[in-house]
This record gives sequence, structure tokens and C-alpha cells, in this order.
Amino acid sequence: KMWTIIFFILYDSQNGACTRCIIHLKLFKNIMTGNLTTNKTIAPEVKVYPELPVMLGKTDTLTCFMDDFYPPVVNVSWYKNGGSVSEGVSNTDFYSKQNLRLQMFSYLSVAPESGDIYSCKVEHWGSQDPINKFWEPEEPPSTSEVTETVVRAFGLALGLVRVAVGTVLLIKGMKHNQNIRRSSPF
Repeated sequence: KMWTIIFFILYDSQNGACTRCIIHLKLFKNIMTGNLTTNKTIAPEVKVYPELPVMLGKTDTLTCFMDDFYPPVVNVSWYKNGGSVSEGVSNTDFYSKQNLRLQMFSYLSVAPESGDIYSCKVEHWGSQDPINKFWEPEEPPSTSEVTETVVRAFGLALGLVRVAVGTVLLIKGMKHNQNIRRSSPF
């Protein structure tokens, strides 16, 4: 009876099925029967990254990925330049892995500007201190830097072509000189 109740709690009525329900049921069954392969508390590994290549001032989504942790209890907070952010935040459910550890994603909608610093703070029983992962947008090189690099590369290529042409002409001239000396009667 208890497993039926848990199934209905986890059942996804919008999609008419619950693929994660079976994984959750196995997890709950193992907890209740004491057959859980890991009863250790394991802190998550946390990474923060943007969804798209960064363009300053353009809307993007930052992802805070929490992986390989147990039990399924986390508190996720987002910060921008040290201040708490709650608008534009969404979190997924816990995703079970084969080893009964979990994954979870938290998303933050951003329009990064130069100098912004974002952080994802994850609190979990497996870590005495909160886990903070920081992300800041890298500024694209200015057009003057790009232009300068292109001009230098063009100059280098032109110099190499000149050296190659000069070497070929020098070798041909030396061969021509040798042929003239051999055919000369003196």
C-alpha cells in the first residue's frame, strides 16, 4: 500500500507517465527495507556554466549542475555581484543515477555585463560549508585588438612570402651563374 501511495505522489499527470517514478520507487524501497547500497552522505560536485556563448548584454541562461550526491536534500541560491537573486531562477527535480546517487540542475536567466560576478551556492548535508561556484563573463577582445592581430599576422605572412621568393631567386641566379661559367671558354 505504501508503494502505491508513493507512486501516486510522484506520478506526472501532465505526461501520463512517470519514468522517474520507478527509479524513485526503487530508491524508497531500498531505504525502507535497509538495502540501500550507500547510506553515506555524499556532497555534490558543482559546476556553473552558460548555455550559449557569452555576448555581453544578451540574455543567456546560467546552469548550476549538482552531480553525484546523496541524500536528496539541497538548498540552492544564486547571487549576482554579492546580492541574492530570486527572479529568473528555476530548479529541476532530482535525477537518480544507476548508483542511487543524484543529479540536479538550477537555472538562472541573465544578461551579463562587464564586471558582473555570478555565484551558485549549494548547501548539502555532505558538506560542512556551503559550496560556492563563481562565474563571470569573459569580455570579448576589442575590435582594435582583433585588427592589430590581423595586421600582424598579415605582415608575418607577407614577410615569409618575401623570404621564400628571395631564396628561390637567389638559387636560380646561382645556377645561372654556374652555367655561364661552364660554357665560357676562359
